[in-house]
Amino acid sequence: MEQRGTATKDKEEARHTPGPTSRALFSHLIQFEIEENYFELLRSNVLSKVDPGRDRKRHLYFERVLKTPDARMVLAIIWKESPYVTAADLSAAGLSKTYDTSELTSHGLAVHLATTPRDVSKLNSKVRTIGLAAEHFGLITKRKLGSTRTVLEGTALLHDLMKALGESNISTIRRLTATIEALPN
Repeated sequence: MEQRGTATKDKEEARHTPGPTSRALFSHLIQFEIEENYFELLRSNVLSKVDPGRDRKRHLYFERVLKTPDARMVLAIIWKESPYVTAADLSAAGLSKTYDTSELTSHGLAVHLATTPRDVSKLNSKVRTIGLAAEHFGLITKRKLGSTRTVLEGTALLHDLMKALGESNISTIRRLTATIEALPN
């Protein structure tokens, strides 16, 4: 009888030993939590502070635009290229500026993000919409360089959001590190 219980226990432990699927699930959990950090900080630090005014429908549309992974990525690029992030900050992170300050336009970002030339116009439209939403909430400003060229510039609010997001993400990663290290190779 005793051996039978041990064999059953061994089978249960074998069934619950983390493997490749468990590690994959865990990696997705990290991604979900980091996205949730963005959504929560965006809501509490930005979205809740702007009055929708008379055009509530447009305001809600811009909220939905900013609550996407694409918006998070575009905002991160604009922030990285902003004057709020110094060359010393970038160097410490092993990064450097990617754009000349006059090149950070919707089209310039679309060209940078596109995987094929056919993707550029679709991405340009998406980046332009994200830019409008970010401007509505004070995360970026737009500076005209001519009749058709508009440079996207991060604001202090975007800088504060991204710093808070970085700290929140680091906290999440630290909290989950023990679990990561416990997973078998």
